[in-house]
Amino acid sequence: MDRLPSRNALLAGLTILFSALAGTSLPAASDDAAGLSPERVGSIDSATSEAELRKIFGPDRVRDHRVQVGEGFVCQGTRIDLPDGDSLEITWLDADTRARPDTINVLGKRRATGEGLRLGSTLQELEKINGARFNLSGFGWDYGGTVGTWNGGSLDYLTAAGRPRMIVRLAPKREAYQRINRSERAAVSGDGALVSSGHSAMQALTPRVSQIIVDFAAGDCAAFFPE
Repeated sequence: MDRLPSRNALLAGLTILFSALAGTSLPAASDDAAGLSPERVGSIDSATSEAELRKIFGPDRVRDHRVQVGEGFVCQGTRIDLPDGDSLEITWLDADTRARPDTINVLGKRRATGEGLRLGSTLQELEKINGARFNLSGFGWDYGGTVGTWNGGSLDYLTAAGRPRMIVRLAPKREAYQRINRSERAAVSGDGALVSSGHSAMQALTPRVSQIIVDFAAGDCAAFFPE
């Protein structure tokens, strides 16, 4: 006949179990990794606060951060660091209370729109997703490579309605410039008129998505967009 464990044995087993649990922190609630649109980034939308971010991601992953917004300007904000290089930088409309995001800078390739646009997507991949050529600003300055118009393609919803909107910037690798001559480089550089993605020099450079910013409001830290 099998003997039941003694009371002392049960207590010893429970002690070991509770000791193990005490050294293991509970995981923070996960956000929707697939969600990326002009209206939200995962679980974050235009009404989210920093206090809510700490509940979603865990307090150890949310910290104060100085966000570079271009041309030497810096805004005090929040950074969320997640595994595998998946991070977010957030500026706030209500900077004192850390409420209502102004902008969210998406870092890492884990997040993508429903169509598959993500950091690292090539210009040619975006043309295929969009179903049309698009126009972007010239390279060589802080806001270079910003898509200004999607020309009525399937990605037009990212910017067509104004804010909230998703700002997409592309950049070529430095060595790619060796594939074009000086006049071609001039044609796709600078802050002048927008350049078609179909331009031969753009096609030769094969720039990739280097920055994705969800722009909720026209706050002090609003992201540049070629109007």
